[in-house]
Amino acid sequence: MPVRILLVDDHHVVRAGFREILEEQPDFEVIGETDNGNDAKNLARELSPDVILMDIDLRGSELTGVQASRQILAHDDSINIIALSVYADAQHVKAMLAAGCKGYLSKACTDEEMVEAVTTVMAGENYFNEEILAVIQDAYVQQIQNPVVGNADDLTRRETEILRQVALGENSKSIGDKLDISSKTVDAHKRKIMEKLKLYSVADLTKYAIRKGIIHPDE
Repeated sequence: MPVRILLVDDHHVVRAGFREILEEQPDFEVIGETDNGNDAKNLARELSPDVILMDIDLRGSELTGVQASRQILAHDDSINIIALSVYADAQHVKAMLAAGCKGYLSKACTDEEMVEAVTTVMAGENYFNEEILAVIQDAYVQQIQNPVVGNADDLTRRETEILRQVALGENSKSIGDKLDISSKTVDAHKRKIMEKLKLYSVADLTKYAIRKGIIHPDE
């Protein structure tokens, strides 16, 4: 059985070029093509392709490639979607990976890379060329070195004060006594603060409070 492929790109010339490359392979068959996300979703349900080459932007389409991919895979997660883009930056790569794509190709890819991408995802593996792997690696390192936390501006005045007291080493009872509220209310505020800041230990809250100037290291 040939690998059944659906092409989704908003440029006819691009689709024609990709079709020519793919149909040169005896084990590949292009079973459909479209220039917009809604048609891609409908064709995916109608044709059940093995692989979809999905343009990210799809200018003029109601659904972007990211949205279309997400909806297609919600209906049938056995389809292998490979993202197509002129962009090779972390934002676009992460968006398509989060949508469930199995690979990412630059539109400037070689014929060999396109064939390898389809073959690789059909073998149950993800496909990224060296350029995209470098982007993913860099984004991972940045995330480890600079973990995403919430914004202190999202805290209420009461939550900011409780954060300050927690960072100074006060327990819930002493904080409650100072603010004339119960220790249970203090604990509820602390949970809310942690949720907002995405920080889940007193040590991390203390470091955050120092970094934001909520307390000073010598207090």
